[in-house]
Amino acid sequence: MKQSFCVFGKVQAVMFRRTFCLGAKKRGFIGGATNSRADRDKVTCSLVGDRDHVERFLEELQVSEELNSWGAKVKSIELLDNFVDLKTHEVTTDNVENRSCSGDVEFYI
Repeated sequence: MKQSFCVFGKVQAVMFRRTFCLGAKKRGFIGGATNSRADRDKVTCSLVGDRDHVERFLEELQVSEELNSWGAKVKSIELLDNFVDLKTHEVTTDNVENRSCSGDVEFYI
């Protein structure tokens, strides 16, 4: 399954993209995330993986109190009709570990 979606909540300047991509990678997904320039409460994400596992991960993102020690929190997820190509995302499961991390952060997902 290929699914793109917008995540809304406390998702920018709180290491959400890194948290999301590391969580996706840990679960065996290929994925990516890009901050919205127009809305600081929005990140566009894409996942590729088994349908049931993708749906479970999306549910986990929404029900978790906090996703990391910086307070990342998802309020809602809006599924997109079209898939956003992984190459267009700023942070992906392929490059997340090679990107510099600004400070200590604990990942909860």
